Amino acid sequence: GVFALLLGGTLSYIRFFKGRILKPKIDLDIQAGCLPNKSKNLFWLEIAITNKGNVTLWNYRILINVRPYPLAPLMDISNCVIPSHYLFGENFVDVGETAFEHVVIELDGKSQAYTFEVALLDDQNTIWRRCLTVENP
Repeated sequence: GVFALLLGGTLSYIRFFKGRILKPKIDLDIQAGCLPNKSKNLFWLEIAITNKGNVTLWNYRILINVRPYPLAPLMDISNCVIPSHYLFGENFVDVGETAFEHVVIELDGKSQAYTFEVALLDDQNTIWRRCLTVENP
């Protein structure tokens, strides 16, 4: 009886806290805008990564796709992230800090709007996602 109670309590504790400790808690915020031009428009994205957890977010990657509206094929624009130079080649967001990443891309003026899909992956392959639709003037 007592052994079963201890075993059940231990398993419940592990199940409840699994994923809640030693994992980053990230707020991902996206802002975007457009600078109109004659044939193509220049879009910019600012991605704010705020670590509200109790461990550092290490070696994150950003994947970005854009989808024109009306529906057209998804385009991978991850290579448009403006590179940052990090000490020793590692990028991280410490507890309580915010990191910013920036994207600039030229897109045609024919689509009505663009939806930007931003995914943030950490070194444990945890994924945070946000989407933002921007009107094409």
